[in-house]
Amino acid sequence: MRERDIEFVFQWLKKAEFDLITARQVLKLSDGPADTPCFHAQ
Repeated sequence: MRERDIEFVFQWLKKAEFDLITARQVLKLSDGPADTPCFHAQ
């Protein structure tokens, strides 16, 4: 695999990590929208 492809994969993994953090934080809210974490989980 080329170096730039590996970097691209790591960028996607970082984005997935941010989506997971966002979903967890929204689900902690008593009135948080459930559709947002569902969207980020797909």
